[in-house]
Amino acid sequence: MLIISIKDPERFFAELFQLTIRHIRYGVRPEYLTPFGAALTSTMEELLGEVHTHTHAHTHTYAHTHTHILHTHTQHARTHTSAHTHT
Repeated sequence: MLIISIKDPERFFAELFQLTIRHIRYGVRPEYLTPFGAALTSTMEELLGEVHTHTHAHTHTYAHTHTHILHTHTQHARTHTSAHTHT
C-alpha cells in the first residue's frame, strides 16, 4: 500500500497517517522507531548493496516518514490527553 503510493506524496502521507494511528492503537510507542529505522536501513543495505551506497533516496524518504510518524504520535497523544481531561 505505502510502496504503491510513494510516487504520490499526498496519498502516501494520508495512508501513513492511518497506518500510524492503527499502530498507536496496537501499542507501538515512539521510541520503537529508532530500532525499526536501523533494522529497515540495514535490510535495505543488504538487499540493494551498491545501489544503496550510491542512492540514499530510501534513507531520505524514511527520515521524512519518521518525522511524520512522530508528529502523528504527538498529535494523537495531545488529542487523547485533552479528551480525557475534559471529560
